[in-house]
Amino acid sequence: MLIAAAFAVVVTSILVLAGRGRAAGTRSWPRTSRDVIATALLCTAAAPAAFRLASALSASDVTVVGAGAALVLGVGARAFVGPVRGLAVVTGVTTLVVVVDLIHRSARASDASIAFGDGLEGITIGAALVAAGIVLDVTSDRRARVGVVTALAAVATALVAPALGGMTSAAVVAVPSFGVFGMIASGRRITAPTVAIIVVVTAAVTGSIAVAGIAGADAGHPGLGIAERLDTALDLMLGTIWPVVIVVVPGALVLVAKLRPGVFDRAMWGQPALRAALIAAGVAAVLSVLTDERGLVAAAYIVVFGSVAASVALLAPDG
Repeated sequence: MLIAAAFAVVVTSILVLAGRGRAAGTRSWPRTSRDVIATALLCTAAAPAAFRLASALSASDVTVVGAGAALVLGVGARAFVGPVRGLAVVTGVTTLVVVVDLIHRSARASDASIAFGDGLEGITIGAALVAAGIVLDVTSDRRARVGVVTALAAVATALVAPALGGMTSAAVVAVPSFGVFGMIASGRRITAPTVAIIVVVTAAVTGSIAVAGIAGADAGHPGLGIAERLDTALDLMLGTIWPVVIVVVPGALVLVAKLRPGVFDRAMWGQPALRAALIAAGVAAVLSVLTDERGLVAAAYIVVFGSVAASVALLAPDG
């Protein structure tokens, strides 16, 4: 999922910088080159949910079934509601599937702490932020907005709940990023008092997890000393693709924003909540790296989901 999404984001940036291709039209099926790439981005965003469903259903060939399910979900969402709203559908389904899978696996695990992993943390936070941002932008219905707030609260609870293997590292990432998103999306400025409120709430949540004795007082994975954590962090930084993804994928979009600011602003016009989601995703990625020795994994997924959202908006600003 990461490699395919990263490739599609880079291709998107090249197309936009070169001024090639027409933006998505109003037809149900993708026709233009940009529309096809936008649909491919939806399929990559659907991959985590699709492969988890295939695994849960004990498919004979998880790879084939998962890829097929991702294709159906991505193309179907694009056909019925368009690329931007389709991404909200895909990321919403992804969030739901991952959270349900987390609950299901924790119920079967003898040790709840093994039910939650770095990839799940990044996928859940990234997908939830993107889905919430798009939904808030496309609807003014009060009930829908209340539903978004409730859903984010439920997701945060699932991430940090001790019974589901909640860890201090997850709390330190999810609570502040969701708080930043809520503040910016509601039109409030991030000031010293608001930062203080977010810090206090985060401290209270992480403290409750530590007191519960599931994650322990230390952030990150229990049972690892400082030397082991440094070794793990260095191994991930020097021997995996995660750092490349974290730098190259958003870097390509930053280049678009710098060199083609008018195009980028037009793509983001009328989408303040999506902007807030992208900012919150950046906060979440930074906190993931700073608070957990394996935070590069979660940060890469968060960055990819945010970059996919920005790319879809660039490819189909009127979609």
